[in-house]
Amino acid sequence: MEDGVEVDPAEAGRWQQMRDRWSSRLLPKIGRATEGAEARYLGLLRVSSLILATILLIGASIFILMGAVKQIGSSDIEPELAKVAIGDLIPAEEPQGARATQSKPKSPDGKPPPLWAQRFTSAQQQRLYGIYKDKFEPSRRADEQPLARERFFEQAFPDERLEALDLLPVARIAGANGKPLTGFAQLADALAVALDEAAATPAVKRQLSAYKSASKVEVCETKIVSRSRQIRVWDSQSMGCAYWYEYPYGCSVTRTINEPVSTRSCAMRLPGALKRPVALYGELVGRYAETAMAGVEREAVVAAEKRAETLARKAEGKGALVSGGQWFLAFMAVMFLYLIVAMERHQRRLAARIEDRLARSGEIDDVV
Repeated sequence: MEDGVEVDPAEAGRWQQMRDRWSSRLLPKIGRATEGAEARYLGLLRVSSLILATILLIGASIFILMGAVKQIGSSDIEPELAKVAIGDLIPAEEPQGARATQSKPKSPDGKPPPLWAQRFTSAQQQRLYGIYKDKFEPSRRADEQPLARERFFEQAFPDERLEALDLLPVARIAGANGKPLTGFAQLADALAVALDEAAATPAVKRQLSAYKSASKVEVCETKIVSRSRQIRVWDSQSMGCAYWYEYPYGCSVTRTINEPVSTRSCAMRLPGALKRPVALYGELVGRYAETAMAGVEREAVVAAEKRAETLARKAEGKGALVSGGQWFLAFMAVMFLYLIVAMERHQRRLAARIEDRLARSGEIDDVV
């Protein structure tokens, strides 16, 4: 009896039997369903871990391989040797009215040997002068005198052109054999070869032929010049005459003034676009120095661009290596998770086998 209520023992026994019967039927089913779901979940987790780990390993390998490949190569890139193309030496035919400038020779009296005599050897002087005699002087006009060697070098190789050649970085210029030049002597030899080849081009021959066959035309010019003359003016401040103190005060004085006067002169001249053979020769020399320096600067720019490209590629490769390391760490984390799942699965199987063996050994003991 509980709280004054009498409980039927038979009724209580029936409820207990029902609970035991449902427990014996339902709990094993729930346990088996739970174990099956857990096993499937762990299996899916294990397969997913393997798939994810494989993807991470492949990604890490790709990133590491890309980074290693992009690290190949040196970033210390030297500029290529500059080459002087003969086509770059040929001067363009100037339009009418453009007049070629000619350098004025300098008198060597009382001065040290000219710069061209100091820089060129006797053999080089003979070679350079020979190119002019053979290829350029035949186009000299009949009213012009032939140039002696000294006069030729003074006009074709003035000091400013030789200084431009001295400024060239010869170690960055390729010779005829493709190797870098080693000094001014080899530069002079390369210059002679370039002048000889340029003189044989149709453009230079055409300019020389046009100069020789051209006819002089009358060219008139009007210039404004300054002319001086004296005039008489009244100076109120002057005291150079008698009675300067009486009205009108001052004296008459003489002043010199400069006034512009237009003059017109005419002369027979060749068209301004034509150049004398020695002037054309000197222009080829100047263009050689300009072209060589431009080639050196161009190759330096190309080398700088390649170096920047290499550094950028290596920076990308470094980033790929970092990404590859991160992917590999993620792979290791997933594999660690997979290892935990595999150990738990193994422990579960081992526990089930131990329970099964214990149960079998208990049944044998009961039978015995």
